[in-house]
Amino acid sequence: MTAFRKFTDEDLTIIFLSNGYKYFHVEEKVVDHIAGIIDEKLIDKKAWAEEEITNAFFKNDYTKAIQTYHALKSKNPTLNFEDTLLNIAYTLMNSDRLNESIKVFELNVKENPASFNAFDSLAEGYFNNKQFELSKENYEKSLELNPKNENAKEMLLKINNLIKK
Repeated sequence: MTAFRKFTDEDLTIIFLSNGYKYFHVEEKVVDHIAGIIDEKLIDKKAWAEEEITNAFFKNDYTKAIQTYHALKSKNPTLNFEDTLLNIAYTLMNSDRLNESIKVFELNVKENPASFNAFDSLAEGYFNNKQFELSKENYEKSLELNPKNENAKEMLLKINNLIKK
């Protein structure tokens, strides 16, 4: 894995080479951190908060991770962590930690109740856990929020066929 970034105004170029990381790509985050160490005005507060949240969910139990999330959210009230929570949940799901991923998807829906994508992702988690009724409810909510959500339409047909059997 590689990352390359040139900060022309600061006369700084960072090249990072890595063997990768088990759960997610960290190359860009490493470059951001190095840049912030070299020049304080390059510190990306959202990236720092996202990394701390992500680490909390992978290294702590859920209760402690939630506490970390809420503490960071209160320190950064203008930041939206919807994509961060989605990335965490999908990484957990792809790491055979489905029950944990569903909890994070549920948190994301609670934090972003107007996001069709949050409901669509939670529905996917429930579907993968064979909780078809809950999956259906959440795909319906996603479709209500975004009537153009083709994935939700397709999945509702699929779920209805599975429920009929």
